[in-house]
Amino acid sequence: MESIKIIHRQTNYLYLRLCADGSIRITAPTGLSHSCIMDFLKKHQAWIQKRRKMLPPLPTYSYKDGEKHLFLGRSYELYIKFSTKNSYEIKDSAIILYVKDDTVNKEILFTAAMKNELNIILNTLLHKWCPIMKVTPSSISIKIMKTRWGSCTYQTKRLHFSLDLISKPMPYIELVVVHELTHLMEPSHNRHFHKLMSHYLPEYRKLQRDLQRLPKEFR
Repeated sequence: MESIKIIHRQTNYLYLRLCADGSIRITAPTGLSHSCIMDFLKKHQAWIQKRRKMLPPLPTYSYKDGEKHLFLGRSYELYIKFSTKNSYEIKDSAIILYVKDDTVNKEILFTAAMKNELNIILNTLLHKWCPIMKVTPSSISIKIMKTRWGSCTYQTKRLHFSLDLISKPMPYIELVVVHELTHLMEPSHNRHFHKLMSHYLPEYRKLQRDLQRLPKEFR
């Protein structure tokens, strides 16, 4: 059975998203019946099947020396080197993991390195956009998200970002930051929300479409 996630929000429209792993995410108005949502899904089956055939295969990683990984939209080669402590370095087109011995879990070390790099970028972008938009989140967090690039808890003003953003070019990271900051002003995806997004990022719709076509590493 195909994976379908239904999210109810304060919106006037039904939205369908095909994720990189082939799963389906539907955003529906609060209170809309399950049968109406299923009818909507059936009407779009031909589109879903067509788009699934266009999806690139999901990459798999073993975090070994010489493996290729995406960092800010560019291909980087992973190198494993022995050192007195576990750490990492990014230079030129290489991501270097320094490990104390072969027992070190390289996936955990790599993930921590990417989380640290993304945290730096997010804080830089928030420093840029918060004064422009006149909003300030109470906190931010980074985690692995299977279907989202970010989320906002409107009541507490907490923002959450997908770790996988670190593999994407900077314009897409900036898009998600502006998107979630906009939710601090407007929690739903209504006309006001889209008007605000168009004001701050006029090209946001194209960026959103392109972002959804990109594969995820962390899942």
